[in-house]
Amino acid sequence: MFCFFCDFFGYSLIMTVTMFVLCFFWSIPVSIQLLGPTNRSNGYAWSNMDYGNTEMSTEGLLSKKCYHILLVTFCFRGHFNPASGVARALSKRSHKVTVIVTDQCSDLVEKYMPEVTDYHIRPVVPNINLPSDPFEAMKRFDEFNRLNNTIKMFEMLDHFINSSGSQFDLIYGNAVSSGIVLAGRKHNIPVVSQVVGPLMPTAAKYPSLLHSTDLPMENTEEQPSLWSVVRNAIYISIYEAAVSYKVFNALQDFHAAEGWEQIPYGFGRFPFSYVQKYSLLISHGAPPLTRAEDHFYRNAVSIGFIPDDIMYPPLSEELSDWLEKADGPVVFISLGTVIALTQEESETMFSQLVSQKRFFFIWAVTTPMLQSLNISKTLFLSRHLIVGRYLPQGNILRHSKVKLFVTHCGANSVQDAVYEVKPMVTYPGFGDQPLTSNLLNSKKVAKLLKTFTYKDMEPLLNEQLKEPNYSQMIARLSVMKREQIKQGGFSKAVTVIEDYIENRTVLNRSDNFDNVIGFPLGQMMFICSTTAVFSADNAL
Repeated sequence: MFCFFCDFFGYSLIMTVTMFVLCFFWSIPVSIQLLGPTNRSNGYAWSNMDYGNTEMSTEGLLSKKCYHILLVTFCFRGHFNPASGVARALSKRSHKVTVIVTDQCSDLVEKYMPEVTDYHIRPVVPNINLPSDPFEAMKRFDEFNRLNNTIKMFEMLDHFINSSGSQFDLIYGNAVSSGIVLAGRKHNIPVVSQVVGPLMPTAAKYPSLLHSTDLPMENTEEQPSLWSVVRNAIYISIYEAAVSYKVFNALQDFHAAEGWEQIPYGFGRFPFSYVQKYSLLISHGAPPLTRAEDHFYRNAVSIGFIPDDIMYPPLSEELSDWLEKADGPVVFISLGTVIALTQEESETMFSQLVSQKRFFFIWAVTTPMLQSLNISKTLFLSRHLIVGRYLPQGNILRHSKVKLFVTHCGANSVQDAVYEVKPMVTYPGFGDQPLTSNLLNSKKVAKLLKTFTYKDMEPLLNEQLKEPNYSQMIARLSVMKREQIKQGGFSKAVTVIEDYIENRTVLNRSDNFDNVIGFPLGQMMFICSTTAVFSADNAL
């Protein structure tokens, strides 16, 4: 692992100390090119035009052709749900959609993509349960991103495309999967990659490490503590060593084997910066939360979020009756399908929610959590608590008696909260969830929950429900909802896909890489220095 340091700056102790000082006390506003120019077109229509920050009207631009789209999606609901919405919209516009999923969610295809009859089960990118601690979660990301999402994903798609006998006009993939982009490039098929959650900062706009953190903050208006800054730098360095650099090496080996251009490591975040260069990004959600207002992201377009009836199934009779009988504020809790609470956390929260009398709670949990709580039925009901698996989140939030949403800040959950205008209490897990939590906090529509106990949650719920605070949050969320709807939703995604296939949309391949997801020079020096120390310690 010590050679990792050689690839960046060599063994010079003087250089390491210098880089540490440069980055830690000021940020050098210099951006480095992430990926060098290439003359390989791979069947795409390239130009220096920018795409992403323009208003787009779908009126009069609907394609008259029917295309064959290969859609590859994960089973994580945060990724599957928006992909299924795009599939439904494509089918509605008479395009043929072929879907690839793992066997863990084959039943979801029939439920959420009823018009898709051509779907295939492949054992790639299995669901994983990640601990809520970001450092522990990072340890499992190498296998997920490098092995599954890059190497195995490419091998699977390469074999599928070669053996299918079909001519695909476009691949709809995911921004975390560089293997999908590799397969598209090899087979000269354009790729659209969906982004759920906020787009990460670009090199030109990345804030100083001393003034920002990707870890959750209670008060985003204050400067992060020194300990938070150090933890954030360590977190980034672990990502660089354990994920980004290993994905880069896998991509570099593949490029060499195919005779393609070399990929300088640069100062990007792999796989995201690679996917951003070689595919068109479709961003789901409200732009105030998915892309910073002063950022320009090349090769990216927002489609917002507008749910349909399939995405928002009706409430069961049991849920409806329980809600009607609730004579106090109802709070919905959902931490998604990936974060795994400990047995003690689950049992403690369950006993506290059952015994309290102040609020009415609906708690959506996973099957393993139901089992850990010794709940044999799919739905547990008491006077002040419902616990169930895969509850209809959208229509629960839509109910007038539901006042607050305790969320892990997953992309789907935030979209639903914005669409149904429900203030939040955030308990973020890993990845972009702490960033989303900080964004919601800064927009004054949410408060951070530090520990998952009712003792800590109750004062936050009371604070959020106080007037005029609650009405002010409703007003702010209403503005976000209008912006989210204005983007066009899933039908806009179809128009974007059609435009891309028909060369009405072109990717930006200019040599200006300021707008690529990554880091400025000064901060990357510090991050790489920290990474070198981390890698050397692990090698010993």
